[in-house]
Amino acid sequence: MSDTKDFREQFKGIADEFRRRKRKLKWIAGSVMLFLGLVAIFGDTRSDMVFYGLLGTFFVSLITLIAMRMGWLPTLACPACQSDMDLGLGGFCPECGGSELKKNLLGTKCNACGRSLDRSKYGRQYKVRFCSYCDAHVDDEGV
Repeated sequence: MSDTKDFREQFKGIADEFRRRKRKLKWIAGSVMLFLGLVAIFGDTRSDMVFYGLLGTFFVSLITLIAMRMGWLPTLACPACQSDMDLGLGGFCPECGGSELKKNLLGTKCNACGRSLDRSKYGRQYKVRFCSYCDAHVDDEGV
């Protein structure tokens, strides 16, 4: 980690755009869930309005899901090595930049920081602060 090169300034634009778009997707998803809750609580199930409301909510949810899966979020390309840091793990921990990754049947864990580097069907369960391929320091907060 002592030879880590600092690429935070070059990565700042990508990180800011990623956070902005992810925040928008969360607002859309939250609004859809709120609307569904209100329809369930106050809606008359015999009403056409409820049907069209649920149909509209379904399509907004579908579009949001497609946007998330089809790349509406920008690619997290490392400014040093051009690798897509969101695709997987290289030889370095994306949380701390350490090279002490331990793979087992349950996933990958960093022995330097103790972080579990798991991915679920909802995406990665860790923040990217360092490139896991070349160990470049790309962000303090993590994306």
